[in-house]
Amino acid sequence: SVTRISLPNGPGTKVSYDVTITPTPKGELLVHVLDRTDEADQLEALRRSQTVAEREAREKTLFFAGVSHELRTPLNAIIGFSDMMRSRLFGPLPSKYAEYADLIHDSGQYMLDLIGDVLDLSKVEAGKYTLMPDTFDVSDVVRSSVKMIRPSADSADVAIEIIVPEDDPLLMTADRKATRQILLNLLSNAVKFSPKGSTILVSAEQVDGVVCLSVADQGPGMSADDIARVGQPFSQGDSANSIDARGSGLGLSLVKTLAELHEGRLEIHSDMGDGTVARV
Repeated sequence: SVTRISLPNGPGTKVSYDVTITPTPKGELLVHVLDRTDEADQLEALRRSQTVAEREAREKTLFFAGVSHELRTPLNAIIGFSDMMRSRLFGPLPSKYAEYADLIHDSGQYMLDLIGDVLDLSKVEAGKYTLMPDTFDVSDVVRSSVKMIRPSADSADVAIEIIVPEDDPLLMTADRKATRQILLNLLSNAVKFSPKGSTILVSAEQVDGVVCLSVADQGPGMSADDIARVGQPFSQGDSANSIDARGSGLGLSLVKTLAELHEGRLEIHSDMGDGTVARV
């Protein structure tokens, strides 16, 4: 048998050996000693690094949770008051002030969405994002997601066409909220990059027992290098420089992460100047 022993070797240090004792036919004992000090030191260093990394991940998650709560409260107030100004609830506004109210609302909503994405990604990294599986009709989630994004599409003069089974429900067991989040991020991206007068196709189908969600736009497309960077947080393609809309580069990273949590995958098919198809 092999016995590992650790012996003190000066202040704060140890030496480690694997000792094997084998009896011989002559009644003697053959002792084999293997110095494992370097290996033991490396393992201890790895254990310490893992402990530190886990502690930092927990602290980061708590930090983002606290910051997100503190930021969301005033942002919701800002968005709410700007909505009142935009709707002229207390009377007409000069045109310039109305334009400022629109800018305040849009900026506040953008910051609120960004905070949500950052918090969700930090939860995933810390292993704190918990899926709540449920069996539901994917077609309903597609329709509700399109309804939520349609005001942005209308203001951008972009049409959205839905292709889902009409007669039979398309049932899937997954986290409904995460599925909606996947669709909203893909739809938001598609609207952002779609030219005026174009159409976005949103489809859901089942092939060999696997549910496939697809969002296709007629935007500027993505290069092979852009596609290779998909899923890296805060990374954006070169086509992002050609539009006025702001982006954090978190949307597709979150989509990819949420898909993989469901044991699924995100696929991007695109060519420069020929639109993009995002499929989960």
